[in-house]
Amino acid sequence: MSDKERIEKIIEVAAAAAAADGIEAEEAMGLIENIMPIVAVGETMESVLEEAGVEGQVDVNFEDVIEVIPNLMDIIQGSELIELNDDYMEEASKIIGDGLVINNLCMALCLLISAADEEISGAERAANATVANGLINLDQELINIMVKGLILSRAEMSEMLD
Repeated sequence: MSDKERIEKIIEVAAAAAAADGIEAEEAMGLIENIMPIVAVGETMESVLEEAGVEGQVDVNFEDVIEVIPNLMDIIQGSELIELNDDYMEEASKIIGDGLVINNLCMALCLLISAADEEISGAERAANATVANGLINLDQELINIMVKGLILSRAEMSEMLD
């Protein structure tokens, strides 16, 4: 799979998890606002893991997220049509791969987008559990770090634009 396809799939999975109870305007905006921070957080985590000697984790060119931007509205609009279940996640996981960074970034993005409307509903909670069960390589500590990194990167980008 190309890096563009892998990045597009983590965005699609996050949108589908947030759309479990219908996609709210805040969730759609949350997804859009977190697109560019994916680059900073993904690349930073790969560098940290590489410096720590964790082998085989630098495998995604996160700058390819730029190629996904033209498809964002289609991803968001199609997210409510996705049946987020074990079969979907099995196929999504094949595309995403087993990289530590991309798996944990996918989960972090799911949680962050689901919470964009200030509440994670029961349907979103169940969808996020399905995502977690379907991803190959998750670490709760990395997920937490990535959620914080996405929030901080988004805030910094927002300040730069003001």
